[in-house]
Amino acid sequence: MSDVLADRCAALATVVVPLLGAAIQAQGDAKVLDEVLEHIAGVRAIVQQGGADAGADYLGWASVAPGILDGMEQAAKVGDAVSVWKLFTDQANGFHRLGTICAGHPGW
Repeated sequence: MSDVLADRCAALATVVVPLLGAAIQAQGDAKVLDEVLEHIAGVRAIVQQGGADAGADYLGWASVAPGILDGMEQAAKVGDAVSVWKLFTDQANGFHRLGTICAGHPGW
């Protein structure tokens, strides 16, 4: 495992875990979608740092993450918590994929 991957996973855990909690809470309280937007911005900032040495799996996820984040952001802005959750849990490109990549790293 590369140090870059470990660094990205550690940084992402600090925003993805709260994003998960907010996305779940938003299912019953649309007011929480503002928190979802804040956490999306945090994830986006880390993804934009790149990760050339983080490995092919991470780079593959990072290449599709902006589309997932854009979709989640658009859904949150219109109050569509169901779509936020659907995108978050997308098995192919959502945070499930990132969780698999970061499994075993602190916070995951």
